[in-house]
Amino acid sequence: MCLCRLDGVLLRANGTMRCVLGREQSELEGRPFIGLFAEDEVARVQDLVARLACGERLDRVSVRMKHSCGDERVIEWSCTPPLPGADTFIPIGRDVTARHEAVRSLLSG
Repeated sequence: MCLCRLDGVLLRANGTMRCVLGREQSELEGRPFIGLFAEDEVARVQDLVARLACGERLDRVSVRMKHSCGDERVIEWSCTPPLPGADTFIPIGRDVTARHEAVRSLLSG
């Protein structure tokens, strides 16, 4: 879970998010969150934030994020849009990397 602004700044990150991404609080908070996503996910994430700004709720949207070691994690996000007049939102994510890897393994084998 974290607190973000619509302009792309991550304001707060909880301990679980820091652990899943292998990052310190200082590497996350007060910085643009777009750099945490896989490069080919950036345009999609920007579109998702724009949809939030227009009042759309996001439910269980899977997006790949970068771990500090260079590996990717698949995080499934849900988020309600900001309240009218507000510019912050609180996305809640869960690491579904293992599930995605298991499905990929079943499909390939």
